[in-house]
Amino acid sequence: MSSEDDERFERWIAPELPWLVAYLASLTGSRSEAEELAQETLVKALQAMERFDPAKTRDGSAAGWLRTIARNCWRNAARSKRRQRLEDRDLAAIEDFYHGLDAIDEQRRRALRICFETLPAGLAGVCRAHYQDEEPQATVAERFGLTAEALRKRLQRARSALRDCIGRRLADGEEQP
Repeated sequence: MSSEDDERFERWIAPELPWLVAYLASLTGSRSEAEELAQETLVKALQAMERFDPAKTRDGSAAGWLRTIARNCWRNAARSKRRQRLEDRDLAAIEDFYHGLDAIDEQRRRALRICFETLPAGLAGVCRAHYQDEEPQATVAERFGLTAEALRKRLQRARSALRDCIGRRLADGEEQP
């Protein structure tokens, strides 16, 4: 696997892991079985990473792509155990539920991008450095000439402002600035 695939995996796949396990637990009824199938799904996703194109997904995320791989892993496991606990209509209902979550997540991501642009430069800079660039707080504080406490306060203010802005935008159904 190339370093580009590693980066794509970290950006697109890793954030979906909790939802992937939850989805598989919905199918299997067992957390441990879901975790095993999630591992198998991740292996298959890694092998197919070069073919993943977020532009070809319904919502621009890897969630649906991963669920397709996971569903196939689940079906294969169910076949090998000669059982399938869910009827097709139940599987479709679970799939619809998670697809709905994908749409909600995309609305929240869009709102976050718009709201982030409205943050004052001082708040946006420390957020970008800490959350997007994943710099440790000590490094960010030093870079911006802040004490550790002042940085924590700025990050808290930024999170609060973003939470309020996203809440307003989602409540109002706004998607554009």
